[in-house]
Amino acid sequence: MSERTDLRLVTEGDEPAAADETTGSVGQKVLGLVIGVFVLGGLTLAAGYLFRPGTEDPDPRHAVAESAVAQPDGTFLVTLDVSALDYWVPFDFAKGQLSNQPESAELLIKRFKLRAPHGAVKLGPMDLGDARMPAAGDWLKDSETGGEVQNPAFEGWYSYSYWTHWLKSHGDVFAIRRADGAVVFLRIESYNCDPEGSGCLTLRYRLAA
Repeated sequence: MSERTDLRLVTEGDEPAAADETTGSVGQKVLGLVIGVFVLGGLTLAAGYLFRPGTEDPDPRHAVAESAVAQPDGTFLVTLDVSALDYWVPFDFAKGQLSNQPESAELLIKRFKLRAPHGAVKLGPMDLGDARMPAAGDWLKDSETGGEVQNPAFEGWYSYSYWTHWLKSHGDVFAIRRADGAVVFLRIESYNCDPEGSGCLTLRYRLAA
């Protein structure tokens, strides 16, 4: 009787120990999986930070200027403060300055959005001195895009880095028609301000002869 009782007690006492070992093993596996996920995520973020695209060669920074400056190659260079969220900056190509008549401006800019009321055409990457309006070129007029009036010719003029929040110009040349029918060839050089920040649009343009 005593031997049977002892055998039963030993057998019953062994069962909880086996359950505890199983529970502990599962818990360790779950903990290891969670740690692995965190480690993998950290390594992924670190790799993305070290090898993030669009940050190796940012566009140069320019200080805002009151008027365009003539360059040795016959082009003009101007940097405008276009950082306001609720104001279209009007520009006059002939004067090389902000226009005092926004309703008749040949180019209007708000942050990275552009309007060309008399029409614009994307010509692609080229030297401004070689830019010519194609014979069969059709002027694109301003139209509503994304809830705002913009010119579709300028769509996609930049690339955007989610890591640095920089806008980098693709360097394309655009033809813009002025009020009198004359043409301006323009390239967006940068969106970066000097000494820091963004929202300063630098334009290089050439007045067609």
